[in-house]
Amino acid sequence: MKKTTLIHSAWTEPMHSRWHVSNQIQGNLWLFALSVHYAKSVGADIILHTDSAGEKIFGVLPYDNIHITLDKLDLHCRFWAAGKMVAHENSPLGYIHIDGDVFIKTTQALEAITLKNEDVVFQSREYICFDSKYESTFYKYNLDLLRRHVDNDTMRLIKQYESRDNAYNTGVFGFGNENLKREFLGGYWDTANKLCRNQSFIDEVNAYQDTCPDIILEQMHLYCLCRKHNAKTKSVFQEHDNIFEKAKEIGYTHIIGKEKYSHIDEVKARLRELNPQLYSKVSDHIKTI
Repeated sequence: MKKTTLIHSAWTEPMHSRWHVSNQIQGNLWLFALSVHYAKSVGADIILHTDSAGEKIFGVLPYDNIHITLDKLDLHCRFWAAGKMVAHENSPLGYIHIDGDVFIKTTQALEAITLKNEDVVFQSREYICFDSKYESTFYKYNLDLLRRHVDNDTMRLIKQYESRDNAYNTGVFGFGNENLKREFLGGYWDTANKLCRNQSFIDEVNAYQDTCPDIILEQMHLYCLCRKHNAKTKSVFQEHDNIFEKAKEIGYTHIIGKEKYSHIDEVKARLRELNPQLYSKVSDHIKTI
């Protein structure tokens, strides 16, 4: 049976200031370390796409391969998913990107994220209610922001196919269809590059620290593109699932958003318990960065 290959991406630029959280580099190293441990423990290969600075930080982890592909990224750091896009561009179909705060703890969880004959796999579908203050901030605000500053095929696609403003959570994200992959990546880069050349957009992004254009350009965009092509999708969690119960049942964890940095002590303790050799290696290495 062919091994599943997982991908991490680590573009270090957004790790310095996102969410006003300090020591993100160190925190991410612990998260990535535990994620790599779990991936290897269930028999997956796992590779890293990063920049030169990231190789010096994350190169201590036992990846099967490390690719320095992110040095030439020239987007505003608020496009935190850009590293993931480069990783997909440089990976074959069937490789699955997992965020560094995703833990695949069992072969059942690995099976749940592995593509068979589907066009795309993602973590879960997100239903966005714009009546919610939180979701209005993180979806409607960003959607309106992008619409004010760019009008291209991608934004017209989103306008045409958005339905109750759905999005796909891409904590796990992989392609099994080359045409869908190319169209998605092309739309992402076209929109992101146009926005980053627009000074009024940059000024607005800089004025509001929590602006997250990629929740539209990655998550809502993917949903709308799959609707356009009636794509065959695979979701780790189904619409009727209690996600928390199902995640525990299959051995899957995703510590979403800035909440992950409040769990670093737990992550370190778990790594120390499961893999004391890697724990010691990371502990020694972190003193040098």
